Amino acid sequence: MPNTFTRENFPNPTPPPATFITQVFGIDAAGNTAGFYVDTAGLTHGFTNIGGTFATVDRLGTAFNQLLGINLNGNEIAGYSSTDPAGATLQRAFWLVTGTTNYTDINALLVSKFGPNFNSQATGVNNAGIVAGFYQPTSTTFSGFEDKGGVITQIDPFGSTNTQALGIDNNGDQIVGFEVDPGTGFQHGYVDINGVPSIFDPPGSVSTTINGVNDLGQLVGFFTDANDNTIGFVATPTTTTTPEPGSLALLATGLFGVGVAHRRRKSA
Repeated sequence: MPNTFTRENFPNPTPPPATFITQVFGIDAAGNTAGFYVDTAGLTHGFTNIGGTFATVDRLGTAFNQLLGINLNGNEIAGYSSTDPAGATLQRAFWLVTGTTNYTDINALLVSKFGPNFNSQATGVNNAGIVAGFYQPTSTTFSGFEDKGGVITQIDPFGSTNTQALGIDNNGDQIVGFEVDPGTGFQHGYVDINGVPSIFDPPGSVSTTINGVNDLGQLVGFFTDANDNTIGFVATPTTTTTPEPGSLALLATGLFGVGVAHRRRKSA
């Protein structure tokens, strides 16, 4: 458990509307953070906290922004925006060099390669500027993606039509998330290592989500069991080398009795 706790709320702007809700989604090795806040007018804004200095990050021409990932020294961030103030429609993934207006429209890259989509979100960016996320090619399906220098790779392990890529390590060779088995409908956690996917489900899981992976190959996420308990986990390699998911051991669990959980407070 952490031995310190610090509240982090986006400072109330002047003039109002004041900040109503703050959620932090990303942190880099230096402690810089990224996330979003909702003001009292109900508008959602992206923000960064770089070296203790908060900044609103809203893409020009949008009415809804969330930042979900930040890399080394807060140099780059990833997230999504929408022209809908509620953020419920036309979500568009982007990547940004912080402190600039140098946005990369990842959604445009997705459309160029795969055709029109309903929504897209960039969920993580590593120190090499490689971005992971997911998009919605149809009204009922999702696919993960990796953006490596403008080259888009689709991530659909095991033929799933419901995949979300949610985390990436700094080496860029491990991407994690979840996929829904097209045959059984069960949701499994997955680890994609250099394009080769494997399933990781903790014992007793009936639905697994892997939210993040670090450079040691450790995984974090949550699962639900047959009694509808939601249980957080950290899984760590049992070897010192980059592991296959089968060589991961469950380190810790918690959050029993919460019920079915939603990963993020947002539409997808």
